[in-house]
Amino acid sequence: MTRVFLFLLAWLGAAQAVAGQADAGAEARRVLDRARDAQRDFELARRRLLPLEYGGGGRCDERIGRFCYWYDGREELPDEPEKIARLRQELLDTLAGYHAALPDDDWILGQQVRYLVEHEAYDRALDLTDGCAGWWCHALRGFAFHEAERFDSAEATFDRALALMPEALRCEWTDLRVVLEGKLADRLEGLDCRGREAAADSILWLADPFLSLPGNDLETELLSRRVAAWYLQTARSPHGMSFGKDIAELALRYGRSVRWAREDRGWPTAEPPSIIGHSRVPGYAFFPKPDDPGEDGAEWRYDLEPDRPRSRYAPVYAKRIRLLEGYRVARFARGDSMVLAVTGDPAEARIDGDGAVVRLAFSQGPGAAPLLADSPFARRGARLIRVPAVAGQLGVEIEAGSDKHWARARWLLAPLAGDDPLTVSDPLLFDPGDELPSGLAEAAGRALQGARLRRSSPVGVYWEVGGPESDSVEVSVALVPERRGLFGRIGQSLSLVKRRAPLTLQWTAERAAPVLGRSFELDLAELDTGWYTLLLTVTGRHGTERSTQLRIELTK
Repeated sequence: MTRVFLFLLAWLGAAQAVAGQADAGAEARRVLDRARDAQRDFELARRRLLPLEYGGGGRCDERIGRFCYWYDGREELPDEPEKIARLRQELLDTLAGYHAALPDDDWILGQQVRYLVEHEAYDRALDLTDGCAGWWCHALRGFAFHEAERFDSAEATFDRALALMPEALRCEWTDLRVVLEGKLADRLEGLDCRGREAAADSILWLADPFLSLPGNDLETELLSRRVAAWYLQTARSPHGMSFGKDIAELALRYGRSVRWAREDRGWPTAEPPSIIGHSRVPGYAFFPKPDDPGEDGAEWRYDLEPDRPRSRYAPVYAKRIRLLEGYRVARFARGDSMVLAVTGDPAEARIDGDGAVVRLAFSQGPGAAPLLADSPFARRGARLIRVPAVAGQLGVEIEAGSDKHWARARWLLAPLAGDDPLTVSDPLLFDPGDELPSGLAEAAGRALQGARLRRSSPVGVYWEVGGPESDSVEVSVALVPERRGLFGRIGQSLSLVKRRAPLTLQWTAERAAPVLGRSFELDLAELDTGWYTLLLTVTGRHGTERSTQLRIELTK
């Protein structure tokens, strides 16, 4: 009898525990339902309070599912009524209470961070996600860091989130195909997850908006868009539509909306208003374009403002970004390192010199901390930076500061190998003056900006040669005119037309130091205006030949 009694007690205890768990589960569902109702009510109220705005007038740059996307580049976003801000704060207070009741609920946490970021309460969002354990919490924290413009912290936090994700989800979040186009997108086709991730690392390294800024904010922006697409899946949006792939694609390609307005149709209607979402502007296309992806060492081109790009990104720290076209870089070997001499007129950036900063940044590859060198906003001379003798990416980046105007130039550089039997630097143009310079430092101080020359003025050329075979070399210099017209281009590319160099020099040089620096002066007065290639060829004592060239333009 005693055993039966004890069994009944145990059974009743287990039944009560199950009932308690059921009650707790039911209460958790009620709390979550109330949180969802509060979020829905806020979005319904927001829609009624949004300002009116004239629509796109039928313009549609891109049709994505139920949405029409167009880009006008205007910087004025619609104002948010104060009533919406007050209602959002009330929603945040309500969600905070529900979060206290269900601290482990991912949906409530995600909506809190969503609206805190929208409220620009970044510190509160970071406090809320401090001490994260799961991947979703780390992703939300990375999102908050990114929106607070703490891009290096965002990058490290997103790395932790990706490491904790299930593999299938990580493969989805790191897949760039939705934002790439053309030959760059083709490079990812046919690759498995690991192959796409490796390719994405290289592509994002090339597409980093500014190497001199800590963290890659384009990468953290794309991951922040994944966060936004994730929290929109099971929550109301200002558009009042059910979630679909079109909403996710819009967010991933062009960024999440930060302001909204109701479309003013201009006439009374019983239909619910269409909602216009505004992402940040101006947006730029930072992904490079390969000229010939089938060849190693292919050149990369950048066009920040193409017509209707596949994706855009508007850095919050930049109101205007310009490409610098007239800048040039020359490499000079120094054993296991190189000195890079950069020339170009900062006036091309159309940035006021007062308070402006010119930075040189060299990065060896994805994940590597860049080497930085600041220089004053000077309008003459070359800027120098010493870097390892490895392949890498060099950026010239000019920041105006107060007005958020930026300009940049970018090169992917091959190294001058220190163990090569014969190395030849790139040519550096300088003002010859009364005496020719004796070394790189002096030539750099007199370097010409860019490669546009007046034929009425003589020009100096500085170059260096090194390596075991450089003790006695033959040097030839030619200035070769570029051919114009279809048949000229075909003939030159097939070597069917003999090049006629209007200016040719040749001499023998003896090396008395580990690196031989030479200067010479060219008189260009008798040449026609137009584009030329300055070709410098050096032949060592054992027949090893190296050449370097520079494209220049002669004007009157």
